[in-house]
Amino acid sequence: VASGTSLSSPGASGSAILLVQYYDRLFKHEAMRASTLKGLLLHTADDLLEPGPDYQTGWGLINVHKAAQLIRLHANATDGKHLIEASLDSIHDVETYHVVIKKPKRITLTLCWTDPDGQPTEDHDNRQPALVHDLDLRVSLGKKVYLPFTLNPLEPEQPAVPGDNILDNVEQ
Repeated sequence: VASGTSLSSPGASGSAILLVQYYDRLFKHEAMRASTLKGLLLHTADDLLEPGPDYQTGWGLINVHKAAQLIRLHANATDGKHLIEASLDSIHDVETYHVVIKKPKRITLTLCWTDPDGQPTEDHDNRQPALVHDLDLRVSLGKKVYLPFTLNPLEPEQPAVPGDNILDNVEQ
C-alpha cells in the first residue's frame, strides 16, 4: 500500500490544479500567480502540530475546500479583496494595507512571493540566507507590532515563534 511521501506529491499537485481550474472558472482570462497558489495552499492548510509551520509537517495538511472557499470569497468581495496580488519595484518598495475588522476576531495574513534565482552553490548544507528579496510581513495594532512565524533550522524540534523571517519566501 502506497502512503506517506509517495502519495504527497500527486495529492498536492492534484489539489493545486483543481484550485487553479476553479480560479480560472471564476476569473476568466486571469491566470493565478504561482506565489498566489502557494500562499493560498499554505494559508488554508489545517495545522497539525504546534501553531505555525514546523519541520515535521510543514504548514500542515492541504485543505482544498477551505482554499476554494477563500477563492469564492475573493470572487464575491464587494468591499475589498481576500487575495491581493501586487508588485514591488525599486521606486515602490513598500506596500501598506489597512484592514478593518468589524467584529474582533482572529485574523491570519499570509505573504508569499516568487523570489528570483539566487547565487548557485555546490555546498548543499549551506545555511546562509539566500533570498534575493527579503519581504517582511508586519501587522500593527495600535503600538503593538505582530511578527510572522520563524523556525530555527539549528533547533528543528522547537516550535515556530514570532520573529524576523529572513529564510523563507512566505511569511504568516
